[in-house]
This record gives sequence, structure tokens and C-alpha cells, in this order.
Amino acid sequence: MNNGMNKTVFVSYSHDDDNHKAWVNQLVLKLKKYRVSVLSDIDFPLGGNLMLMMNQALESSYKVLVICTDNYNNKANNGLGGAGYESHIASAMIMANQDTTKFIPIIRNVSGTNKNKTPISLLGRSYLDMSNDQNFNENFITLVKFLTGEDISYEIKNERFENYTPTSYFDYCLKSTFPDVNLNKLTNFYGKDAVDRLDYFFEDYKDFTNNDFVWWFRGSDNAVHHYQRVSDSKIMLGDTLYDISSITVYSAQAYYQSFIYFDIKPENPTGLYPGLNIQDIVNEFGYSWEEYAIYKNMLIKSNDYYNGATVVNGIPQRLNGEAKIVTHYTTKYNFILAASSSPYSSESLRRILPEVMNAILSNKLDLEVVLKDIFLRLPKRS
Repeated sequence: MNNGMNKTVFVSYSHDDDNHKAWVNQLVLKLKKYRVSVLSDIDFPLGGNLMLMMNQALESSYKVLVICTDNYNNKANNGLGGAGYESHIASAMIMANQDTTKFIPIIRNVSGTNKNKTPISLLGRSYLDMSNDQNFNENFITLVKFLTGEDISYEIKNERFENYTPTSYFDYCLKSTFPDVNLNKLTNFYGKDAVDRLDYFFEDYKDFTNNDFVWWFRGSDNAVHHYQRVSDSKIMLGDTLYDISSITVYSAQAYYQSFIYFDIKPENPTGLYPGLNIQDIVNEFGYSWEEYAIYKNMLIKSNDYYNGATVVNGIPQRLNGEAKIVTHYTTKYNFILAASSSPYSSESLRRILPEVMNAILSNKLDLEVVLKDIFLRLPKRS
């Protein structure tokens, strides 16, 4: 769209009062935030020739946003001030090119008694009505899409999270999901109840732009980039399938200490690996797992997935990106869900956590004891 052209957008408005100037300034700043090159009289240097600069801005800009108010329309119609001057130039440009879409009326403060929402020079032009601040985001998304071709609805949706840190966001999600949990007490949820709560916990996070805020921890650790409910007891976190026996929630008064402990039930082996000795794996790691892939509703070996091909009824078939890798656990398993910058991400805990979690699995340690003797002694991370 207009490749090679100046893509700067000029904002034409009148200085009605401080509130209106502040609104226009916020609009300009927000457009810049979403990668729109914007110019207004705020950018004009002190001592410059205003008429010349307005003329150059109108002439060279890609689009002109005309912020229509009663005051602006009156000045434009009667040739008063900067609005009148800019309207005069706009009229000439429209006369020269009747099909131009360069001038975009933005309706802001136009009283209902005025039948015309725009200056006479822009009558008959389609406009965007931004009078109602409750609909601002919806209209702003439309405006940016027209100016740049970008759909920013995903980013706008998540603006409310911009001031969160990973620990404050995790604690917000946890406390809003488990408002019935007492502070500083371990509380269990089972089966469908646990999965229902996790659905709510991840409701925003599924589309959250900062979706490296929530991590799972067990010595090795990774950000949770994907959550999916599979059934009333099963979920996917990333590529891993978990059959949940229970979750234990710790809603901390010190927000950065909040976490969710997961107790995972064993899944039946797939049968893809008949030579797999589960006990040998448990002896080495404390638990056992399988990695496989799903291709057209069939289970295939993980090596086939990584090789990009499998054999179906004796015939080799390329997977062509249609397979999905999955990991599941064939013994009991456990892990912790917490904020990426929480104490649970510390190097000191990372070194001992596999042993601690395995001890909980084998009933040699109790989570309550681990909380008191280890977790709550971890320092807050900066």
C-alpha cells in the first residue's frame, strides 16, 4: 500500500481547551506507540513559520486526521485561524482530486444541534466517530488498521497488563482464580474442579503478549506459552499432556511467593516403545515419560516426527507439518507453576529441586515441610 511514499499522518485540530488538547496529544502518542508516524503542531519548532509548516505537512503527508469539534468546524467554515487555513488547503486538494481519501474526519466534540459533523469542505466524506470514550479502543483499532493495514486488536486487548511484573501478574491471576483460598495456606483442588480453575487462571494468558510470565519449575524450567483443556482432568501445557490428580494452591501474602503445585497421575504407555523399561528410567530420574506424536489421529514414534516421515500400512508418508509432538508421564509426576522472576526460579533452588520433588513423589517429604523449610526461606528476586 503506497510503497515508497511518505507514510506520515498529519493531525489537524483546534486548541479548544486543555481537555481537548490533552485528548489529541494522547491520540498522537498512542498512534506513535502502535508504529504510526504522526505529525502535529506539537512537533513544530518554536519560532518557525506556522503557515509554511502547516502547508508542507498537508502537502507531504500520507493521510490527514481532521479532529472535528464545533469550534474546529466553525473556524474551518469561516476561514479562521489555523483550522481555517488548513481547511482552505484541503478544499483545494479535494477539488483537484475528488476521489482522494487523504482527509479522514475524526468526530470528537460536535453537538447534536449541528446537522453537519464535519467542515463544509469534508461533507460527504466517511468519518470515524470517536466522541464516546467507552468505544475508543474499538475505533482506534479501526483507525490504525486503515492507516497501516495492521490489526492491533491483540495488542490493545493486553494493554491492561502493561504495568505488571511477572510476579505481580501471576499473583493477580492466582488470587482472582482462587479468591476462596486462605492466605499462606496450602489448599487442594481435585479433578474437574482443578481444571475448571486452571481454565480461569489461563483465560487471559492464552492471548497474553507477555506470555513468558508464567513458568513451570522442577530443576529444569520453561515458560508456559500454550495452555489447552483436553478433558475434565487433562490439560496441555506447551507440548506436554498432564492428567491432573490434584493441584495445591499457595496464595501468599507476600505476592512473589505464590505458586501452584501439580500432582500428576500416570498415563498408560502408548505401546510404541515395547523395549522401554519404565523402572530403569524411574531409578535414574525418579519418574518416567514417553514422547510421541499424533498424525491423522494415529500415534507415531517421536523419531518419525523429527524425521518428518512415518510408515502407514507399509507405505512411507511425509508428515508435511501435520503431526503434533506430545509428551506424557507413565508414572506419577509433579512440578510447580510460578512467576518467571519468583524465588522458585533461583539457581540455588534449581540445583536441589529435582531431588526435593522426587522425595515428595516417593512420600519421603511432605509439601508442607518443603514450603516451610525451603520455599519460604528463598529470598525475593530483584
